[in-house]
Amino acid sequence: MVKSSRIKVVARQTLAVVSPSNIVTSDCLTNDSTVLNFDWSLKPITTWLQIFGIQPPLISPVNRDSCCNRFVLLIPIAAVFYFLNVGCNGFALGQMKWNFIKKNYSSSTRNWNLIFNEMNFSFLTLATHSALLFFSYFMAWNGLTEVLRRLEQCHQFDSGHYKKFRKICTVGSCFMLIEIAIELFETLYGHLLFDAKILPTFRVILSGLRMVSLVLPFLGTILFCCLGWMASIMLRIMAEEIESSIINRPDYNSRLNNWVLMSLDGWRRRYFLIVEFVQQINCHFGFILLVVTASEFVRITNTSFQLLIEFLNNSWTLSSMSTILIAFDFIKETACFCILLYVPTRIHGEASDLVKQLRMMDFDDYGPRTQIKFLVEEMTHSLPSIAPMGLVQINVQLIPTLIGTTLTYLIILCQFHSSETV
Repeated sequence: MVKSSRIKVVARQTLAVVSPSNIVTSDCLTNDSTVLNFDWSLKPITTWLQIFGIQPPLISPVNRDSCCNRFVLLIPIAAVFYFLNVGCNGFALGQMKWNFIKKNYSSSTRNWNLIFNEMNFSFLTLATHSALLFFSYFMAWNGLTEVLRRLEQCHQFDSGHYKKFRKICTVGSCFMLIEIAIELFETLYGHLLFDAKILPTFRVILSGLRMVSLVLPFLGTILFCCLGWMASIMLRIMAEEIESSIINRPDYNSRLNNWVLMSLDGWRRRYFLIVEFVQQINCHFGFILLVVTASEFVRITNTSFQLLIEFLNNSWTLSSMSTILIAFDFIKETACFCILLYVPTRIHGEASDLVKQLRMMDFDDYGPRTQIKFLVEEMTHSLPSIAPMGLVQINVQLIPTLIGTTLTYLIILCQFHSSETV
């Protein structure tokens, strides 16, 4: 456990221990810090959270107090969306028998595959929605906002950094819009393509509303990816500052010793504060990541089986829209899951590069060299990682596991399917 949680980083202390190359100019502090902050950077995502009744993480106490009354209005909105989510998923699970008749599958394997697909969808949306409501209303994102506030008080991020953080959240918000539009189009088109006369209008409406519930898993994972990407950028900024400090370090021994003491103390504080930030991300999004990871394993296996059956039934043609939609879903789900796995890998990689930068610092004096060695060892044993509830490490090393698991269950499903068609 990192002990940096006991360290209270304030602006005056930080300015006293960091080197001059790490200090933001006073012009940026007076002009940009009052407007550009983490609340401003997270605005594209926090706006969507408020639209769906979820209390967003607010870092500034002023913003939190000013929005306190407005958050009371979010409670009925959250209740409406939650009961709508429960109702639509309950209706879909209750209509599975009707779906069997509609699909007219002769294979019980495909019917069971459809059942698992519906149950997996309901589990994903309800579990992630409940987790977001719990962390927003019962925990109020306390640990996460506290660490971000302390990072903000370091005054090590200028307007360019905050604008870069906002671009990350803007891209995530756009990705969410595109994903929801795709899901709505596929649902409505898939139902209407089957038979518009047989399908009642209220079924189309409920199916569309149910697909809107996918915004909650998307919001949870996108918020995680944005915060994780921000943490990786913070580590990169720190690595660039260390590289610049190595070039501009003083030559005289007396100045060098003072410079080493001041710089290492500031770097240690900032590094472990960023590590604590990653730990809070892991704490708040661990359950959501665990649910999304398990759900993606099921969805990718399910989609690959459907795609293989379409190929075996000679339905793999460009004129078959259903086959195109299945293939598109498979590529989309795999790509999204790989992006999710890449974010923790990027955090760990940036932290490793930061440690490498410190290892490159070579001193003739025994004192500075020993202090650098101790700091490198301390950082090496505390590299940040994402492990939901301590059960599994989330990184790109899960991709071979995903491939192996998908192939294993795909072979089993194909064996059951082939035994029915003999």
